[in-house]
This record gives sequence, structure tokens and C-alpha cells, in this order.
Amino acid sequence: AIPIAQKNAAHSDFKICVSESVGQRAYGGTPHQWLPIPNAADPVRVFPTLPNARQVIRKDWGIADDEIVVVQIQRMTADKNVAAGVQAINQLQLEDLAATLQGVSQESKIRLVLVGGGPDDEVKMVKEMIHRFTQPGRVLWVEDSWTPIGDVLAAADVFLLASESEGWSVAVMEAMLAGVPCVLSSNWAHVE
Repeated sequence: AIPIAQKNAAHSDFKICVSESVGQRAYGGTPHQWLPIPNAADPVRVFPTLPNARQVIRKDWGIADDEIVVVQIQRMTADKNVAAGVQAINQLQLEDLAATLQGVSQESKIRLVLVGGGPDDEVKMVKEMIHRFTQPGRVLWVEDSWTPIGDVLAAADVFLLASESEGWSVAVMEAMLAGVPCVLSSNWAHVE
């Protein structure tokens, strides 16, 4: 998106962007030449719609109450770096989460839940990667879910976004509003 912004900027008197870091990357110069207007998250969307949403959604997904659920909610495209989440879930040990999550037992399993769709070729590539590189049942893909975001977040213990490039992620803001701990890549927008 940055090259498109740079091309269009040459034909505009004033520029708008989603954050200061995006403005710097896209336009350079000083903030008086562009205005950051951050994305916003609708706080109503992050509230569960179902009574006992955590239990209901986990049961629907076939996930036990004592399992640790790491959720990635995003478009499944190469720039979102889904591969990093899949690789991490294979390497992640229970002890890594025990210090930060309450109620974790040594028998708990860690599951990655991918929520979202994407272009057919990239979806196919992610599905092949999951099949080849993960233990059966370790990754669940809820493709094009109609489950309200608040219910998905209620079922999650950790939110993961490993994007190589990101503007100002609404999904991250929603996870934070819902009180779900976030693990983010260290790209420039996440740092801001």
C-alpha cells in the first residue's frame, strides 16, 4: 500500500494516514505535511453476543476448556505472515505461557486458531503448510467465520499478529479492547 500512497501523494495538496509511522514511511517529511488519523475499533463489537461465549465457541471448535487458544484473526495473505504463527505454535512450549496465563496446567495443550479467508492461491499455500508442518489438531482454521468477533475473542487466551507490514491494525485494537493479551511482530506500526 505504501508505493500506491507515494504515487498518489505527488498529486495531492495534503495527505492523511493511519499513524505517524505510516506517514513517515509513505510520505517522509514532517507531520505538518500529512495528518495521522488512526483507525478506530468499535468497542461494542468486542463484547460477546452469546451467554457463555467462551465455552460455546470452544465446544463448536472442538477445543477443551483447559486448552490454551492462540488466535490469529486476519486476511490470510503472505504479508500477514501466517507462516510465523504456524511455526511458532509448533515450537511454543507450555512453560512459555505458564508465567503469563493463569490456570495453565501441565496437561494443557496449545492450539492455534486461524480466523479469516484470503485469495485462493494463498489459502491453498497456508493449508498445505499446516498439513505438512504441524501436528494433527494443533491448528484449526475457521475460514470466513460468521462468528461475531466478540465471541471469537472470548474463546481466545492470546491474540497473535505476525504481519511483516501493518498500518494500524483494527484486529489488534479489538483484541486489546477485549482484554486479550497480544503477541505482535516488531514491525514499525506495532511498535508505535
